[in-house]
Amino acid sequence: YPYAIFLTVFYTEAPFLAAASATLYHMRRGAEGDHAKACVLAMLATATRITGLALLFPIILERILQRRALDWQLLLAGPVVLPVGAFMLYAHARTGDSLAWFHIEVSESYGSRGLDWPWNGLRVTWDSARSLPADQYGFIFTMEAFFGVLGVIIVAVQWLGTVWPFPRIAPSLALYSTGVLLPPICLTYWRSVPRYLMSMVPIYLLAADVLRNRESLRIGVLATSAALMAFGTFVLTSGRFLA
Repeated sequence: YPYAIFLTVFYTEAPFLAAASATLYHMRRGAEGDHAKACVLAMLATATRITGLALLFPIILERILQRRALDWQLLLAGPVVLPVGAFMLYAHARTGDSLAWFHIEVSESYGSRGLDWPWNGLRVTWDSARSLPADQYGFIFTMEAFFGVLGVIIVAVQWLGTVWPFPRIAPSLALYSTGVLLPPICLTYWRSVPRYLMSMVPIYLLAADVLRNRESLRIGVLATSAALMAFGTFVLTSGRFLA
């Protein structure tokens, strides 16, 4: 996987993936105290990356499905949003604008990347991939489009897996994957989609099911992943933008 380099350097992907995986584990296990643990871990995930907000509704949904009723412990999911609120207060204190990060994102100096429908973002991304030379980030837009479409397919398979047993995926996990995928593709152009996909924990569950008892296939996947990671490392260390 060419973007696995982001799990080995000073980026937030690794700690977020650890917190998100632990959150989903306790969320699904459902033993006494697991719901509270999942909420605390989700709050830590949100403190690491705003993608942690994608854990909020899956936690609530899983609790309702397990208990078959609404209970007061659903309120424990509320603190998941606290890190975002704290950052907004910090931004307001420093700049006078609670949404300063968002206004910077949509500014012209930062690429005018605002909210948009996914199909519009895909069209702009693909047009950029075709119009820009490979040495001027054309290959990056190509990868963004490829992994974005792949992500949509993977999420669709997960939702099918909530109904069809091949293998079965919990609705809460499919909902989490949807929440992870939507932010990078609901933009004027797609950006950093592969890095978001690394946070999609159910992908690893699907891969484990596919590779179970298939040693030769596992070796091939590992070898391919290692080669792609070496390529991604070379691109990043040579000073070029990767994602």
